[in-house]
Amino acid sequence: MFMYDEEKKTPENNEDIDEVSKEFLDFVKGSSSTNPFFVIDKDKKMFGSPVDPSPDNKSSDFEIKFNMKPKEIKDYLDRFVIQQDEAKKVLSVAIADHFNHIKACKNENKCQNYAKQNIIMVGPSGVGKTFLIKYLADLVGVPFVKSDATKFTETGYVGGDVEDLVRQLVTMANGNNKLAEYGIIYMDEIDKIVSSSDKMGKDVSGRGVQSNLLKLLEDTEVPLKAPWDIQSQIRGILSPKSSARETISTRHMLFIVSGAFVGLDDIVRRRIEGSKYGFERVKREIENRELIDSASTGDFINFGLEPEFIGRFPVRVFCNSLEVTDLYNIIKYSETSILYQFVDSFKHNGIDVLFTDKALKRISELAHKEETGARGLATIFERCFRDLKFELPSTNINKLVITRSFVDRPKESFEALFIKPEENERKYFELKINALEQKYFSDNKIKVKFNLTVRNAVLEKSKIWVDIENSCKAILAKLECGLNLLKKNPPEKEFVITLKVVNNPEKYLQRWVKESLRADKMNN
Repeated sequence: MFMYDEEKKTPENNEDIDEVSKEFLDFVKGSSSTNPFFVIDKDKKMFGSPVDPSPDNKSSDFEIKFNMKPKEIKDYLDRFVIQQDEAKKVLSVAIADHFNHIKACKNENKCQNYAKQNIIMVGPSGVGKTFLIKYLADLVGVPFVKSDATKFTETGYVGGDVEDLVRQLVTMANGNNKLAEYGIIYMDEIDKIVSSSDKMGKDVSGRGVQSNLLKLLEDTEVPLKAPWDIQSQIRGILSPKSSARETISTRHMLFIVSGAFVGLDDIVRRRIEGSKYGFERVKREIENRELIDSASTGDFINFGLEPEFIGRFPVRVFCNSLEVTDLYNIIKYSETSILYQFVDSFKHNGIDVLFTDKALKRISELAHKEETGARGLATIFERCFRDLKFELPSTNINKLVITRSFVDRPKESFEALFIKPEENERKYFELKINALEQKYFSDNKIKVKFNLTVRNAVLEKSKIWVDIENSCKAILAKLECGLNLLKKNPPEKEFVITLKVVNNPEKYLQRWVKESLRADKMNN
């Protein structure tokens, strides 16, 4: 056991507090088969309670290397999230302002009168709300914490405590309190903590949570140690110097919340259209997008948010539901498209898969009927191609083209692969060539087209020993010198590559260059 010196009030032989605490906890754990204490190791956390910040980190300086403009932030988000342009603009400005605020506080000390631009995002499930924040977090040079509002309760005795989010920021900042004070906290499913007047008894998941969050949204001091942190309590007992609570301020933290807010459009519609009876009704049709964009503070209050709570979110972002065209663009152009995941799963088994545009459009149509936004795409991919993923790796097929018929009739289309394998091979070949032509135009802004004779020649070579892609690149390499002359003034005309061109490239390249120069003079 350990002993105290009554005069010095410190552990005998100047033992380290950590060692004394460990010895005490070991004694308690070993004294009974039923341990009444919940012991937390020093280097672990519970409910986001951070490890002790080291003395060096508590007041250490930090440097924020962020100089992106709002347009640059939006361009970055465009790579991953399709549509939601207005939401991207609002978020880009808010994030840029937050970092400018950090610089002002750190370098110029001009942050006394700054009003935080806390953000609330509204939109149906699967439209990209969480994705937007996820990829914004990649740009953030300050600590970032994401959580789900449904796991919190009024006091934390059933679920988590909202103050844990602030402690998690300190953990993400490696104990650097100063850096954590400028962190960003994101909470999803915020519409699930609305207060409800029809509930019996105390509403521990509604108004109480909003009230606790309200304190964080303002300038409050949050203790770095959670009340249930046993080691922290023991330290306070054993060391009078540590009795003063260490805290962190939420004054400069940026809060972002989001939710689907199902039913908010009905509240807005009733307000705009007026009563169904009498002279108050406004006779005009209003689209759902316009309704959500028209949501006011009063509408959020009627939905169930406290006036003080919604008032702390001056920046309001409204995300639109996705149409068929949006889902198609997500599949084809988003850098995080589930299409890549599907293609890679086949590639691991030595199978190269290509999709026709008609197949992608059909997938988008079916996903739209799911009414779950972009999440519906994963549902359709799984439903249509689960048998392919199971059966195909065990066959000798190493090339596959997914057509619309595969989407509508996957079983029949799979059986047809073995009846007419040459048809699948030909489709694969055509798509591969088309993709190479499109890539060449994307890279060089010059349209080239391999005619049928050349395509057949390439196909025959591919059956013997030359890969389709390498064969086409070899043909383009022969024409590279002349095509480079056209890059300065790319013509609108499409250059058709025939066998004659392949066998005598100089003759035809000279003609193309002359025609291009002649057309350029006429236009000028």
